[in-house]
Amino acid sequence: MGDQRVVLVSANWKMHPSHVEALGLVVQLAGHLRASAIPAGREVSIHPPLTFPTTVKAAIRADRVPVALGADLLFR
Repeated sequence: MGDQRVVLVSANWKMHPSHVEALGLVVQLAGHLRASAIPAGREVSIHPPLTFPTTVKAAIRADRVPVALGADLLFR
């Protein structure tokens, strides 16, 4: 009782960007998320192609983007 569901908003990248394009998408996402705060009870995750997990994870951490990385969600 009293458990509240968390709404998960996920984006699965259906494309194969270069490293530069992947980093650009993370920077754009960070800007959008900073411009509008994520409401309480919501989480955001992104699922980039598995060719760039380290690149995208580093960008998320460096920019402090409030999103989870899809590959990391598998191992929670």
